[in-house]
Amino acid sequence: MDDKRSSDEVQSPRSKRTPTGTPGDAARQRVLADLVSVRRMSKREAERWCDAWERCAAERGLGVEDPFFWDAGRGWIDAQLIEAPSELTRRVARHLEAVRAARERARPGSRKHRNLLQQEGRLASRLKTLEDLGDDVTLLGVPGPSEDGATVTSTGRGG
Repeated sequence: MDDKRSSDEVQSPRSKRTPTGTPGDAARQRVLADLVSVRRMSKREAERWCDAWERCAAERGLGVEDPFFWDAGRGWIDAQLIEAPSELTRRVARHLEAVRAARERARPGSRKHRNLLQQEGRLASRLKTLEDLGDDVTLLGVPGPSEDGATVTSTGRGG
């Protein structure tokens, strides 16, 4: 008997958690497809997030046989992908400055100028909302996946 593992087992430890061909595997595949299409992440990154959920759930004693296991998993993954409010505010402010600079370079009255003006208004409104909220929005701070197996919080810092 050959003791070598298949390439699928080497790439993803989930083969020991969610057996292939089960309803849980079908639900996992739906979550993977959704993460790839909606969140626009690579299949590999989506696999890592699903693996992280399985590890987190196992630590809490949750089993893949639960019919809502992957519904909870998708919610957990989404919660981990929330950006820290202060980082989001800085990113929107930087984008707003870039749009303002582009608008100033555009020919006044042109379609590009009008589009940039509308985009500037939307970004300014979002920035005001974020600034009004401040740090009232809190994160779960639950570890997510990483390449090397170390945990990464939703703010991107290792744990």
